[in-house]
Amino acid sequence: MGQVALDTSVLVALDRGQALGSAAMKTNDRWVISVVVLAELLVAAKSPKRTESARARTEAFLELIKSKCEIQAIDEETAGIFAELRAFAISEGKPRGVNDLWIAASAIRAGAELWSVDQSARFDELPGLRLRH
Repeated sequence: MGQVALDTSVLVALDRGQALGSAAMKTNDRWVISVVVLAELLVAAKSPKRTESARARTEAFLELIKSKCEIQAIDEETAGIFAELRAFAISEGKPRGVNDLWIAASAIRAGAELWSVDQSARFDELPGLRLRH
């Protein structure tokens, strides 16, 4: 049994009914999400640019996710990991999205593999982060 942190990109794909490959989904895994992922999904659920039915569907999906996943809070240790990742990104001259760094830091803090389908986040370049493929 492994612990897997789900990135927003995976949850958006699942919400849209996109196939992600059964190899990455194992029924005996323990699923966690960063509070940052939850916030990103809440923004989508409340976006006035989306139809009322789309917002309602996302809200229902969020309730399902919250019932199946442990939500990882940001604590002092997570903040320290975030700072290390941010310093690494700056030293490499490769800017990163702040939310992506928080999501990575939360996965490291949880001792989880991060499952993401967001290639632009370049999670594979971050030290100490294990990825689920």
